[in-house]
Amino acid sequence: LDELREHRVLGVDLNADHLAACVLDPSGNPIGQPVTIPVETASFRATRRDGRARAAITTLLDLAHHHGCAAVVVENLN
Repeated sequence: LDELREHRVLGVDLNADHLAACVLDPSGNPIGQPVTIPVETASFRATRRDGRARAAITTLLDLAHHHGCAAVVVENLN
């Protein structure tokens, strides 16, 4: 974890109908503008919901790779 903290990360906020993501520097400061990734699943069958979730995750991973992020950090509100 210490090594990952030395690099940029992609911070992700889970919401009911979208993912909000922002690239963060090693101090936790935002770099650039946040990105919204729509995840519409409510009215679809399980296979289509799965496809939409996979597409959103792929978008997150592409974004992280493009910005040189060492990790993806997802909000946990337990």
